[in-house]
Amino acid sequence: MKIGIFGCSHVAGLDKRYHSESYNLATAIADKCPQHKVYDYSMGGHSMQMINYLFQEFKHKHDFNIVKITSPGRLTFFSEFDFENNRVWATSNLNTWKNPSDYGKHVVRMNYTSVPESVSSQYNLKNIKQLHKEYYRHINLDMSIAETIAITNYFQTHADYVYAHRNYYGQDLSDEMVLTEQILPNYKSYLIDKGGHLNKEGTCLEADWIVNNVLKDTL
Repeated sequence: MKIGIFGCSHVAGLDKRYHSESYNLATAIADKCPQHKVYDYSMGGHSMQMINYLFQEFKHKHDFNIVKITSPGRLTFFSEFDFENNRVWATSNLNTWKNPSDYGKHVVRMNYTSVPESVSSQYNLKNIKQLHKEYYRHINLDMSIAETIAITNYFQTHADYVYAHRNYYGQDLSDEMVLTEQILPNYKSYLIDKGGHLNKEGTCLEADWIVNNVLKDTL
């Protein structure tokens, strides 16, 4: 079976150069399901718009699609990037981005506290940083939350499984929406930063939960 996984750093994990305890959720799922192919489309900083864009581009290639929604108010854009041909088999059953660093320079990702430090030649870094400053100076959080809920509602009728890491800013999520912080006993003990990212042990426990509760009847 082919399994597509879409999300932000709560799937991709953090840069291991700075967070050696971090781990990729798709990698953990692939390790636990060696008989199946796992396709990881996550990247730190992805917005809901970017997750949806990649979902539209690649959902038809899989038998089962999992979407982990992210926080509202993020901004992602790109000019030109060949997503299809920038994929690689990292292991015999895990397909992911060929060069995450190059991806990060071409696909500009912003949130309230993060702005790119390096971009491809098609962008001007000074302008990118000014855009970040102005965007978050004037952002309307209520509108951002409404947009996130609308995209989440779309995913819930078009993806095979949708869940979230936590309830960001008190979003009006469905009562049925599963949250990582609820399914992991002692959730806080696995955190490695203030952004709620998990260490390897926590990520592997989350992968166990996905395999045993989401994929069990399909594997």
